[in-house]
Amino acid sequence: MSAGTGRLAGRTAIVTGASRGLGRAIATAFAREGAAVAVVARTEAQWDARLPGTVHEVAEEIVKDGGRALAIPADLSRPADVERIVEVTRARLGPVDLLVNNAALTVPGRPPAQPPAGAPPRDGTAPAGSGAPTATKDSPRDGAAPAGPGGSPAEAAPAQAPTAPAAPGGAGGPGPAATPAAPGPSGAPGRMPDWASFLNFPLKGFRMHFEIGLFASYRLMQLVLPDMIELGRGSIVNISSVAGFIPGEGPYAKPGTPGPLAYGGNKAALHHLSQAVAIEAQAYGIAVNVLSPSEPVITPGNLVAAAGESDWASPEEFAEATVLVALADPATTNGQLLWSDDVLHPDLGRRGWLRPS
Repeated sequence: MSAGTGRLAGRTAIVTGASRGLGRAIATAFAREGAAVAVVARTEAQWDARLPGTVHEVAEEIVKDGGRALAIPADLSRPADVERIVEVTRARLGPVDLLVNNAALTVPGRPPAQPPAGAPPRDGTAPAGSGAPTATKDSPRDGAAPAGPGGSPAEAAPAQAPTAPAAPGGAGGPGPAATPAAPGPSGAPGRMPDWASFLNFPLKGFRMHFEIGLFASYRLMQLVLPDMIELGRGSIVNISSVAGFIPGEGPYAKPGTPGPLAYGGNKAALHHLSQAVAIEAQAYGIAVNVLSPSEPVITPGNLVAAAGESDWASPEEFAEATVLVALADPATTNGQLLWSDDVLHPDLGRRGWLRPS
């Protein structure tokens, strides 16, 4: 890994959700290709053995391998944190010309891991099972990550200690309690479907999906575009999922719950937002594209949420696809809803999970 060579040499990138999984792989891949990377995530301390990795560890790994990186702990549901990400990156690493909006969550989420014996009780600022370290509003941020190969330590960007979102699910904990189904017309209690049902899905959880996956992405794009316009170049890659394409138009052969209701809804909205921004940004030589995995990817979160990993892709494969999209010519690849297999193997003519059987 070298800051002076590679396909992204001289570029500055922000990668969100980068403490583990796809985000970690993308951040390290960008750094390996020469970009200076702002590693953004909420996780500063590992709280669950099933979900290894912290924002500091990723930045330190990049620097150890000869790259440039800055750890920026941030809660994307906080507008002030979103603003700070770009301010600190610009001040420490330079104008931003690469952005990967990868952070997301699922609600409700996994059962919380039990705290180790003797651990102090949580104080209410980070609900049990939230995935965020227990902290008070006066707790300092520590665990500084070096900013580059020069060896001088760089403090993690200062900020308030995060108050964990009430519905962090995919960020490492359970969502809020489900709202009981409304009674039917007769006054009898409504049918209580599982948590994925629209009838039983909490509005608070639905809103949190959009705060993290859509609104933060919206604002980050808005904040970095002036840098890209001034530089005359830039690429934004918004990470999506098959969930943003399903269930599609009905009627349905197998009626039932809508699947990833809020997660898919915010991804579908991200598709439209990306294309709306792309049509404006292309005039400045800037690309805005959406990239989805063609197969499930082996990440800590996926391994916790699902059993088996037959034919799953590696995070490194997806990260390489992200690099290729970031390098694409805005005049020919812009406003596209791309699948990783199509990017890595364009000769195969595949369309991810939605390709014809």
